[in-house]
Parts: sequence; C-alpha cells; structure tokens
Amino acid sequence: MNSNGINKAWAGRFTKANQPLMEKFNASISVDMRRWRADILGNQAWAKALNQAGLLTSDEFSQIKTGLNQVQTEFENGTFAVQSHDEDIHMAVERRLTEIIGDAGKKIHTGRSRNDQVVTDFRLYLKQVLPALMDEIGALQQALVDCAEANLDAIMPGYTHVQQAQPVLFSHYLLSLFWALKRDRERLADGVSRIDILPLAAGAIAGSAFPLDRQLLADELGFSAISENSMDAVADRDFVLELVNGLAQTQLHMSRYAEDLIMWSSLEFGFVELDDAWSTGSSMMPQKKNPDSLELIRGKASRLVGQQMHLMTMMKGVPLTYAKDLQEDKEITFDALDTVSDCLQVFVGVISSLTVKKEVMRA
Repeated sequence: MNSNGINKAWAGRFTKANQPLMEKFNASISVDMRRWRADILGNQAWAKALNQAGLLTSDEFSQIKTGLNQVQTEFENGTFAVQSHDEDIHMAVERRLTEIIGDAGKKIHTGRSRNDQVVTDFRLYLKQVLPALMDEIGALQQALVDCAEANLDAIMPGYTHVQQAQPVLFSHYLLSLFWALKRDRERLADGVSRIDILPLAAGAIAGSAFPLDRQLLADELGFSAISENSMDAVADRDFVLELVNGLAQTQLHMSRYAEDLIMWSSLEFGFVELDDAWSTGSSMMPQKKNPDSLELIRGKASRLVGQQMHLMTMMKGVPLTYAKDLQEDKEITFDALDTVSDCLQVFVGVISSLTVKKEVMRA
C-alpha cells in the first residue's frame, strides 16, 4: 500500500485508485488461480536465490519458507481467501505471505518483475499438466486398439468423396485415427522442449539488478535450459501458439472421425450404435437416439480453431516486450486444454462402448 492508501504492488506514483470497473477489467485472478502451485514453487526457488545472493537473511529466508508452506496448505485445503484487490495469483500469494510473516514477505519480489514471474509460472504449469494430456491421448489410442481387436472380422465399405470406394476392415479404419493421434502426441512432446526454458530473472525487460544465480533457479524448478535474451524471455509466446495450434489439430482429428461415426450411427447407415451412456434422446420423438457426445466433439473443433486464430491475431500487433494484451493468452490456453481433455475422455467412452453392426457393414 502506498502513501495514498492504494493497495497495489504497482501503486508507487499513483494518487487515485482504479475505478471498480477497471479493477474488474484488469484482474485475471479468476482465470489464473489454477497456477497457484506453480507460483508457490517459483517463489520458493526465488527466495533461495535471494538468500544465496545475500538479499535475504537466513531468518528472513526461513520465515518465507514457512509462510509459503502455509499458503500452500491453504490452497490444498480450499481455505485460501481471495481478496478484492488481488489482481492475479502472484499478487494474491505475495499478499497472503506478507499477512502471515509480516514485512519479510514483501522482500520476495526483490529483483523480480511480474513480467518474468508470469511467464515462468505459465511454463511451469504447462510442464505440470501436459504429461496427463498426453496420457489421455494414449488412452484414446488404446481404446481404438481394443475396439479394433474386438472387431477384426468386421468388413465395411471404405469411402472417398462420400461414395463407396473399396472394402476395408473396420479395424483398419479405427487405427487410422491411432496414427493421427500418434503425431499429436509427438507434437506435444516436441513442444515441451520449447516450454522447458527458464525466463526467471529476465525482469521486466533488461534482467535483474542483482547477481542472482539463474542456474540455481533452473535446477530448483526443473528447467533444462535458461533463456539467453531477457527481452525475448518476457515477450515470447511462441510456446503458447505452438501448443494451441497442436491442440486444435488434435481436436480436428477427433472431429473428422466423429463426423463419420455420427453418419454411420444413423438408420440410413446403421453401421454402429452408440451406447446409451454416450447418447441423448428427443423430448418430442422418443424413438430417437442422438449422438450428442460426438456432435459436441465436432462442434468444439470450431472453438479450438477460433482460439488458435484469437491468439495469433492478438500476438501479431503486440510490441516488444510486454503489453497487457498478453494476459489473454492464459484464458485461451486453459480453455483449449480443458476442451481437448474433455473430448479425449468422451471419445474414449464412445469407442470403448461402441456396438459394431458387422452384418450391416458387410451387406
């Protein structure tokens, strides 16, 4: 809080508080709360680097460690209370830390900007969640293999131009998606190598004013490389573009196969039937079974394409190094991750319970 009573980390020169609408418009806490674990890890590593550089006493370092442990416990227990002036997860954690241990908590931000802190947390978070998403792609691949093995004798017409072309095995059709998903997993794994770069201590634009050990920070946080240029470190969102583009491609793959199964589940085709657990009905026509699970997968592909375009259009005009436009990247990315994760899990359910009507296909 500055001398004018403005309770913000950036309040230094300000004589007037934000309007309530500006306060709401500027805040991202509702979006980035999910990064609390990454923020605490970043703070723990930063405190260790400050202590090593002689910027924290041993007692202050000990207090900060204890305070951060308590903040972590509050998040884990669901008792952490967000305050109205907490703009983002970083301010919320620092504010709570200072409440717990007093003025020593304010020193955690020494030599650091939110610019390098935000992008470090973002990279850490993605490193934490992407292995689970790759496992979900693997689970869909396994469901496809299982369904293929269970239906090795199913022969169906293959289509080009939506016209019957040549007879193929239904298992061969299913495994074509397996190989598309293999490429999707490889893209995500390859992208992790460009996420796995530490930007911390790049500061707002020109590095930190203190001699902090960046290799220590990288080791503490598990990064395999350190950013070479401080301006690029805080401006770079290539890793986000690459991730969202890859997620859109995964969703497009699912959408194309959903389209086939939607058609094939109709009475006109009758090749497959979705399990009741992955279908819905009609409030007016009780004879109907609607493949809504697959239709939503198909529909959400446009959501991912839109997010891809949103991010690329936003990035094209942002000057170096940082502008508040970049706050938009988290909401886009988190929604893309959630959407693809949900669709992968739903598709596993559909494929695992699918009834394949072999005689109809053969006829």
